[in-house]
Amino acid sequence: VMFAKNVRGGRVLAVEPTKNALMRLRTNITLNHVGDRVVVYEGVVTDKAEKVTMKVIPGKEEYSSIGVMEHPSIVKEPYVSEEVDSITVDDLVEQFNLDPGFMKVDVEGGEHLVFSGAKKTLSISRPIILSELSDFLLTRNGGSSMEVINLLRRYDYDVIDPLNPWAPVGYKTFGDVIGIPKEMNLLDELRAIA
Repeated sequence: VMFAKNVRGGRVLAVEPTKNALMRLRTNITLNHVGDRVVVYEGVVTDKAEKVTMKVIPGKEEYSSIGVMEHPSIVKEPYVSEEVDSITVDDLVEQFNLDPGFMKVDVEGGEHLVFSGAKKTLSISRPIILSELSDFLLTRNGGSSMEVINLLRRYDYDVIDPLNPWAPVGYKTFGDVIGIPKEMNLLDELRAIA
């Protein structure tokens, strides 16, 4: 809603696979009168288009995952399985005719899949990225923080920890990173205000 209210002439793409969170998302969009600026995709973003099984803890949809559910906040909680569609970022950008300027990614250990399916977007649109990056979750789901960081670096992104821009990235059990296209020359400014 915040982005939709502040985007000028653009649109916000919201991706949500779980039924309860999707219902809350649609209600929030309607209540805030931003439906003309928000595109909703019902499914997950990965590195390919297919049907996938999503594990969902009813009432705690924020921990839903297509991979191993090992977040310490939900250990041994019962979950249900739902079949959902998956698609790549690149396909969504093309399907909805988007030119992303900003991406927020938080997919419970599947971030490596999201960025693997966003190579064209990273090359052409060059969005600023805010992503959760948990090596704890990524390694349990076939990836790693350094895999994601190195992929972004191959696309000429500076990658920093938003809470400590001077610290090496990729070693936190849980945390976030910001990816900034090098040509924006924002790294020194971010470090100056941190």
